[in-house]
Amino acid sequence: MSSPSRPTLADVASLAGVARSTASMVINGVEHARVAEDTRARVLAAVDQLGYRPNAAARGLRTQRTHLFGFVGDEIAASAYAGETITGAQDVAWTADHLLLIANTGRDPDVQRAAIDAMLDRQVDGLIIAAMSAREVDVEPLRLLSVPCVLLNCFGAQPLFPEIVPDDERGGFDAATLLLDAGHTRIAFINGSADKHAANARERGFLAAHAQRGLTHDPVLRAHGNWWPDGGYEHTQRLLALPDPPTAIFCANDRMAVGAYEALKELGLDVPGDVSVLGYDDMELAQHLRPALSTMALPHYEMGQWACRRLLLGAREHVRELLPCPPKLRDSIRTL
Repeated sequence: MSSPSRPTLADVASLAGVARSTASMVINGVEHARVAEDTRARVLAAVDQLGYRPNAAARGLRTQRTHLFGFVGDEIAASAYAGETITGAQDVAWTADHLLLIANTGRDPDVQRAAIDAMLDRQVDGLIIAAMSAREVDVEPLRLLSVPCVLLNCFGAQPLFPEIVPDDERGGFDAATLLLDAGHTRIAFINGSADKHAANARERGFLAAHAQRGLTHDPVLRAHGNWWPDGGYEHTQRLLALPDPPTAIFCANDRMAVGAYEALKELGLDVPGDVSVLGYDDMELAQHLRPALSTMALPHYEMGQWACRRLLLGAREHVRELLPCPPKLRDSIRTL
């Protein structure tokens, strides 16, 4: 038995008793069309009765727009918390009658090229190139793109495209300011690996906050971890063994803050009674630690929104937008 044929615009017009042009104007929401309300109601009732769906591909041929955006990420689509970026982009796209095509490349340049080519073959109206962690990317292969492109959580060596990244330098500044305002002057900083953009930016901001108050931060209180709990654990053990230990620890991500919690627990120290702890990222686990971890929030959702809005504007000129990383204050910081 053959499957029933898909209802057509002609079927809708016939059932509603109107011309095809009238049915088309109602279905496509032509604002200036002079269609009586009872006629409009008959067309919409016919659409419901027949289960008619407009042919998006045919519409794309007429308008030269497919209402599709490509989202090509290195590892971001596979990350639980960075997935907020996709949600932000999708929410903006959805309200503008657009869909996202998503590809995760695993940082393989060949896969990235193939994914971009496949999306261009499907006539996407624009591309978002996204990175899991803020970093420089090679934009040369993107130079000849025929559609607008936005770099999300990454930036190019050449200023070719709109870029959206977190303001990590300001985030480091605000983190130090928060702890200094709470009365802490011996603040340890367990940073991430020194080869990362975010680590360097957060450290610049952290030191600038001290300098603004005429303070020189003791370098013995600074360490480079590995972004994982064991790095936070090991450095916290060392820092608390100093003759003049810190009263607060700022970890450059929440995972290392988890390690700091564990080390402090083993040392018999209370958070925040003995040592205050501040993280960065605002991962979901932060609010479930005991005590709940205060942290600086990465604006994943807002970056996704900005990138998609930029595509909707069709803007191609270079601009770098820095989004703030606001504090999420919970229970891990004590005022001295």
